Amino acid sequence: MTTLDEGHRSCAGTPSKSSLTSRCRHTAGGIGVALIAAAVVQQLRRPPQERDWHGTLGGVVPYDLRPPTLARLKDSVWAPESERVLLPRAAGVGWSPNLARIITLLEGWRPVDE
Repeated sequence: MTTLDEGHRSCAGTPSKSSLTSRCRHTAGGIGVALIAAAVVQQLRRPPQERDWHGTLGGVVPYDLRPPTLARLKDSVWAPESERVLLPRAAGVGWSPNLARIITLLEGWRPVDE
């Protein structure tokens, strides 16, 4: 009887932590590629003069395929005037954490006395 190496342990029963992590990374990467492809297709279906290379997928997931600027990079992670914890990314698909909002929330957080 041969032993299974670490990479194939999940096929024999209990999945190893490394194989689960690897599968999650591959799945997340595949989803990311699919979302970027969907954004490109959405833009290419428009007439050339109407392509702005940013918008939302399904009215939910934001994307921005333009080269990022310093102002957009800053605005995607630091918006103290916004109540939102997640903001549209400056480049790519999805959201970025609003660090200003997170800091504000943490400043008001107090541990519960036991």
